[in-house]
Amino acid sequence: MGIHFLLKSVLLINLLFVGRVVGMGEKPEFSLHDACRHGDQPAVQWYIDSGCDLNVVDESGYAPIHRAVFLSQFAIVKQLITSNRVDINIRNVRGGPYCRLADTALLIALEGVRSLMDNESASMRTLQLLLDSHVALNIPDSHGETSFFRTCFSLPNDDVKDKLVVLLKAGANPNLCNSADETVFAYACRTGNKTVVKFLSL
Repeated sequence: MGIHFLLKSVLLINLLFVGRVVGMGEKPEFSLHDACRHGDQPAVQWYIDSGCDLNVVDESGYAPIHRAVFLSQFAIVKQLITSNRVDINIRNVRGGPYCRLADTALLIALEGVRSLMDNESASMRTLQLLLDSHVALNIPDSHGETSFFRTCFSLPNDDVKDKLVVLLKAGANPNLCNSADETVFAYACRTGNKTVVKFLSL
């Protein structure tokens, strides 16, 4: 009885304050992050109800909301946001193959839109949810590029316009400079991106 109670107590403390499940002899795994990646709503709700830290980062520097938005897990993103315990503007602390250092959920979501063009509806719904939740639009990444700047040059040219319109309507500032002190328009002119130049000239 005593040993079972002790084991349960240790597990609960680990879940509440660290947000992960540690198996006997196994490498620690951030189960909250896995649930967000795979769209496991009951598991995510369990973590929310347990009071664990919903902003804890995994070994790759991602917070749970980062994992969810990249894979356009709309229901999970909504779950996390409506918990009122998620920092919607939390930055990635490491960077990686699919995002840059200091990326926010919005910037990662935009990269997800590019990577999941076969699931465009879910991607756009997730992006719109972030915008409707008053995510900060003008936070720059480690290169000084904002969501508007990144959208211009991260997405296929034919798909740029709709995303830019959505960001502008939400209040994105198109005149901010990157770390090289170039605006979107100056960068587009220098790199010969006619689609962006034409859009910004309207």
